[in-house]
Amino acid sequence: MSETIEQLYGFKAQINTSNQTIDSALKVFEKNIAERCNDDEAKMKSEESYKQQVVRFYDPAKVRAITKRFVRDRKEQASQTSNVRNALVSRLGDQPNFTVFNERISTSMLISELEKTCDQNAKNAEASLEGKDKLFNIGIVSKLKERYDGNFEELGKYVRNMINYSGYWLTLDKNEINKSGDGTHNAFDPKRTFSVIIPKSDDNREFVEELKNAFRANYGQGITFVESADKKNEIVIISLINGFPLRYMSNLKYLKSKYDDRIAREDSETAKMFLYTEGNGMGLPNLFIPSQQDIDAEISKIQKNTIPFILLAKAFGYVQEKVDENGYEKLAFVQPDQFDDMVPLFFMDQKLSNCYKTIDRKSALQLEAIIQEKFDNDYKHKSKKEQLHSAIIEIVKAIKAERNAEDAIYSLHKAEASKIIGKLKS
Repeated sequence: MSETIEQLYGFKAQINTSNQTIDSALKVFEKNIAERCNDDEAKMKSEESYKQQVVRFYDPAKVRAITKRFVRDRKEQASQTSNVRNALVSRLGDQPNFTVFNERISTSMLISELEKTCDQNAKNAEASLEGKDKLFNIGIVSKLKERYDGNFEELGKYVRNMINYSGYWLTLDKNEINKSGDGTHNAFDPKRTFSVIIPKSDDNREFVEELKNAFRANYGQGITFVESADKKNEIVIISLINGFPLRYMSNLKYLKSKYDDRIAREDSETAKMFLYTEGNGMGLPNLFIPSQQDIDAEISKIQKNTIPFILLAKAFGYVQEKVDENGYEKLAFVQPDQFDDMVPLFFMDQKLSNCYKTIDRKSALQLEAIIQEKFDNDYKHKSKKEQLHSAIIEIVKAIKAERNAEDAIYSLHKAEASKIIGKLKS
């Protein structure tokens, strides 16, 4: 008796598990049924419907009426139920029972099997209907023709609404559009591309041309049509906008803030390497039109970053006194020509400590590239590093003598010299 009771409890547990799987699947089905083909006809014809990503075009009353006919048809229901039952039983093998059901049928599998079988059941049932009651495989072109053929004015209104609401998801910043400065245009003139993918319909060639003419009449020139043989149940409208600066995009400022946060950390140089893959982004143009304050801050940062390269250039003999085009003697960043004469690439200041204040972006890039290459290639040997170490010390001492130990500019040069010396010792 105890064994029988234990088996009954086990049997009950298997039944409960099966019921839970079936109940879960039924809830999904009920939810899907509630969401499908229940559109309100008045709302479908309102302007609100055109704001949706998918604009539905069908007769919900007709769908509901045909569905009720199927539900009330006992013979049809018995046939469909039998098909579902057979599909599930075929999954269970030669000895179907609740244990095997639980082992082989999950909720997702049950839903998939039911959807597949019910889909075929619906198609089989629809095959017996008269032509006017058909629901499947009619195609959007045929449905549009059914409602608008011979009524170009109403077709035009429908197409016009489709065009008017087929905007782009991108949000543009009007403040950026209205800004002016170097490199900007006086007028905002983005390029818009408008394409329509229409299902190929050899049986409705005349109406397809009428549909295209309705789009042309309401959009104008520049529209592109593509006929597709893949999906007959949808017309796809693709509206693109391009040909404008990236700074017009509203969300670009958010991305810029995240970029600034990332490169402000201690591993800034490593972050730039991953972000740019080549270089550190210093030579790239700004995405935004900078304010004068931004320009001044950027130039100040660039100039301060050139101090170690100016010190190295002086130690290498690449900073020498030369006469500029106005006849004044100034320190210049020089390079040897083919005759080994030192030729100025650009002039700076009369005092070495003030040279960094004269550097612009172009000069900074030029200076950094040349000095970094020479430092990496010519100063690997211990003796060369020691010579450079001594030269840097003497240069900074000269700046100290020129200004004083409490001077802020001297402190800047001293700090950068200490970093160079640290690299030489490492």
